[in-house]
Amino acid sequence: MVALAACSTPADPVLGAAEAAQHRDKDAYLQFFTARSQDLLELMWSSSDAHWEGLSVGAIQVVDTSPIAPSLKGAQRSLVVFTEHGKQFALVVHASGGEWLIDLVDSEGALTRLANGI
Repeated sequence: MVALAACSTPADPVLGAAEAAQHRDKDAYLQFFTARSQDLLELMWSSSDAHWEGLSVGAIQVVDTSPIAPSLKGAQRSLVVFTEHGKQFALVVHASGGEWLIDLVDSEGALTRLANGI
């Protein structure tokens, strides 16, 4: 079981989710995501024949965190870049209720814009 603590830095939810996935703790894993991301994950898992899979299942290393423009609702956001198994990834996290949470919708949008140079 993964000990849950408030995510006080942008990197905390990324590290926490990776640890929860490594321990195969689905409930703890979901706690590191925004409500809309939790809904997306639950939908993906319910429509799959396979058992749940975390987005990250290995030791990760945070490479960089950098603030990005606030969300349309004015929420503070940051881009967290990390490596896992030698590959580089990035996620957008939101400041929400005094803690940081991974947002998959903004992650997809931000990464698409970065990849396309927009």
